[in-house]
Amino acid sequence: SQTVMVPSSTCVSTISEIMPKIGLGTYLLQNPAEVIPRAIELGYRRIDCAPVYFNEDKVGDAMQKVLESKTVKRDDLFIVSKLASPFHRREHVSIGLRKTLTDLRLEYLDLYLVHWPVAFEYVDIDPTVRGYKNEDIDDSR
Repeated sequence: SQTVMVPSSTCVSTISEIMPKIGLGTYLLQNPAEVIPRAIELGYRRIDCAPVYFNEDKVGDAMQKVLESKTVKRDDLFIVSKLASPFHRREHVSIGLRKTLTDLRLEYLDLYLVHWPVAFEYVDIDPTVRGYKNEDIDDSR
């Protein structure tokens, strides 16, 4: 058995990864360009996102600006996003992930979760186009 000692402000997600316990949620975040840099300045390192928050493109722009300023490196952040329900089928998962990575302007996520355990009807999207023109992927309304 292997023992892993971690600071009290983190928890072990795997033996090789450490996830900050406290994170910034981006649901209903109206001004990511102001909030994200300030949160990182205050010490937040985990940013929680999701396609159905319909702001991953704006969150990505804000994070990119922080990364370009060299305030933190990408490896210093723990970015979480979620698979939206229209992309639960095996052949659609990579489309949902690529769309999220495009919107967030990232090469990888640290944690990718299933947002809801219920699959919705597939919605055809272009994962190379940033943002959403409507809320068709959110059939929860």
